[in-house]
Amino acid sequence: MNKKILISFVGVASALIGLSASIPVSAAEANSPVAGKTELEASNSSKTPVTDANKTDNNSNKTATETPKSTEKPNGNAIALMGKTVRLTRNSYVYDKHGKRVKNKKLKKGLIVGISSFTTVNGKSLIGFNNKENQFIKPANVKILKAVRYRVKRNAFVYNAKGVRDSRYYIKKGKKVVVFSTKKVKGIKLVGISEKQFIKWADLDPKSAEVLAE
Repeated sequence: MNKKILISFVGVASALIGLSASIPVSAAEANSPVAGKTELEASNSSKTPVTDANKTDNNSNKTATETPKSTEKPNGNAIALMGKTVRLTRNSYVYDKHGKRVKNKKLKKGLIVGISSFTTVNGKSLIGFNNKENQFIKPANVKILKAVRYRVKRNAFVYNAKGVRDSRYYIKKGKKVVVFSTKKVKGIKLVGISEKQFIKWADLDPKSAEVLAE
């Protein structure tokens, strides 16, 4: 009789040990007395199904919110860029109207171009630039520029990106220029009128500003 009782106790103890081994233990639980583990593990095991159910619901909600993305029109960005002046945010390969890359043709990051057309190849949009025939780039590679037109209030010398004056060029007083960017070189504020040409901000009339694109 005593042997049977002893065996049953051993069986229960083995079951408890097996249960504790199957449940993850947090750092706080690992430092607690051994005698208190059974109650804590039992409470954790009762909470586990609720946590799993919540995770399932969250995943189903994420799936539901991501579904509308597939309904976007492929030409949406390309149409929005039509007629805009943009700057390349990264080096960009050039493609033909069939979506094939043009050999040895690449536009550099920072280049300013005008968007003149668009096409769709295999459901993906490409945009044409500077009225180039059969030359396109990806819409994701450009960003619309804020362009403002100003009147030149005195003859303005032209500088390169390093602030070195180009003695071959100047802009006459009274002319209007479109400014795409600003930068400071040796404490002097310069404004970009093209990718590589700059003039001094002090040579422009701020009151004549006309916003062309933003």
